[in-house]
Amino acid sequence: MDADAHQEWGEDPGWRPTLRVLIPFAPLVFRANRRRDPITILRMMYLTFVLAIILYGFVLTQILSFRSTHNGLAWAIGIGAVALANLVVERRVERPLSCECEAALATTYRSRTFVRIAFAESTALLGFVAAFTINGSWIYFFSALCSAPAFWRAAPTKAALTRDQDELASRGSAHSLVEAIRRRPAKPT
Repeated sequence: MDADAHQEWGEDPGWRPTLRVLIPFAPLVFRANRRRDPITILRMMYLTFVLAIILYGFVLTQILSFRSTHNGLAWAIGIGAVALANLVVERRVERPLSCECEAALATTYRSRTFVRIAFAESTALLGFVAAFTINGSWIYFFSALCSAPAFWRAAPTKAALTRDQDELASRGSAHSLVEAIRRRPAKPT
C-alpha cells in the first residue's frame, strides 16, 4: 500500500492529479506534497512537453506573421515525410517492455515513453526552424499537427497502459505494469 491507504499500487490514479501542471505556479504552491505518485509525475512530464509545443506556437504568433514571405511547400512536404519516417523508425528503435522484474519493467516503460516523446517533438521542432526560414508561422502549426499522432501514441493513458498490460500478459508475464511504475525503488541502506 502507498501512503494513501485507500489506493492500491495496481490502481491507476488517473489524470486528475496530473492537471496541476496546467495551473500557473501550481508546482510552487503544491510543493508541500512531495510524495507524488510516479505515474502522475510521468504524466506531468508528458504534459509539459505537449504544453511546450503549444507555447512555442503562441510565441511564434507574436514574432512572425501567419502567412509566409516565401513558398513553404517544400518544407511542408519535408515535414510530412519526417513525421511519417519518425513513426516508422520509432517502432523499429523501440525495445519491448522487459518482463524480468518490476524495476526493469518500469524502467523500460519510462524509456520507451521518452523515446516516443523525443520522436514526436523532433517533427514540431523542425517546423519551428522552418517558420523562421520561410518567415511564416503557418508551417509550425502544420508541423505540430503532423506530430500530434506521435504525441498521442506516447501518452501514458489508461487505454495505452491496458494495451501494454495485455501485451505483457500475452508474453506470459505476471507483472502489473501500473504497479511496477507506481512502486518507488527501495532506498539503499
